[in-house]
Amino acid sequence: MDRANIMRRRSFWTPFTALAILAGCSDLAGPDAAGFPLIVEVDIPVAQQQVYEEDAVRLAIRELRQSGSRARHDVEPPAALVQGLFNSLAAVYATSHAARDSVVEIFGIRTFPYPATREIMVRVNPSHSWTQAWREKNALTGNAAVDALVTQYGLTVREYYLWSIGDVALLRSARPLNAAALAQRFEALAGVVWAEENGAMGDGNDIRASRHGDGWRLDYSVGFGDCPAGCIDRHTWSFAVAADGGVTFLGASGPPVPPPYSAGSP
Repeated sequence: MDRANIMRRRSFWTPFTALAILAGCSDLAGPDAAGFPLIVEVDIPVAQQQVYEEDAVRLAIRELRQSGSRARHDVEPPAALVQGLFNSLAAVYATSHAARDSVVEIFGIRTFPYPATREIMVRVNPSHSWTQAWREKNALTGNAAVDALVTQYGLTVREYYLWSIGDVALLRSARPLNAAALAQRFEALAGVVWAEENGAMGDGNDIRASRHGDGWRLDYSVGFGDCPAGCIDRHTWSFAVAADGGVTFLGASGPPVPPPYSAGSP
């Protein structure tokens, strides 16, 4: 067992850091607020920060669904919850334990891309004139209700499909959010037949988060063995991150990862 300290203490500033400061005044109660760590000040490359921001949002959505929180229907998960998960991921990144190198450097483990945090599929009724803009891949349509969502969440039209089932637009957000909740917002609009998140199918490497004392337990795993149908085997490295940012390696479990293996392969 290793009670690792933060290796480097140079501050970084991201929107998520700002959220942590605001979270101190949050009136959130229950599972949406409990157990988020303090700000973790570590030197993380910008690209890695962006990776963990997306992972933190996805882990927050999973937690909200698991707990049955009303916030699972919010397009943007509670800031304190996301910040706590982001800080926990950052703390593991900064620890000196050898297991950290396995999950960060060797296998580059991220959350499996479900639920979706970026894209939704929206089937539209082309008899509504505003849908013509999407057909031409213009996000702004002239429809006030549609454009309000497009603007608020920085949406772009990635594709417009003329399928046998009907016209379907693929929308992508500028930042990670609860795509399923956003789809629900679109379903309420005139001219929309249905909308749903565009999440990945199958299985693969993943990070799982669960409540652990005053912080989080993070399980980083490599899945292998027929992962398109659901990985048969999984090797997992587990860490506990306390509210003060301290990291404890809890151990590894599961069969060893078979060679040859490239990070991210099924």
